[in-house]
Amino acid sequence: MHKQYFACHIVRKIIYNFPQKIVFVLLDLKPAFFIIAATNDRGVNQEIAANASETQLVNCVSKAEQGSVYMPKIIRKGRIQVSVSTSGASPAHTKRLAENIEPLMTDDLAEEVDRLFEKRRRP
Repeated sequence: MHKQYFACHIVRKIIYNFPQKIVFVLLDLKPAFFIIAATNDRGVNQEIAANASETQLVNCVSKAEQGSVYMPKIIRKGRIQVSVSTSGASPAHTKRLAENIEPLMTDDLAEEVDRLFEKRRRP
């Protein structure tokens, strides 16, 4: 809960909307465990990512290779879970791939996986 508070605090505090300008305070990054650099200014996103410490997890939406974490698309049905990612290269392709995979996860398949799960749990 404490780390979540910091994340919310940072998001509110980093972004100040002035006419044509976004400003953030580097010290605001210090307490964060996980940083998502997702402003409407690619330069600001990259500066945020560049100023994070090696111990912080960073997702930089405008330049994925500058971050240390990618956000995969996760598809769930019952106990089935599939994660799709393009390693930050193309969120649009990730979404399209997930949309193509999701119909393969039918109700019958989910029920079969649930039965197998229960069967494997028996001694």
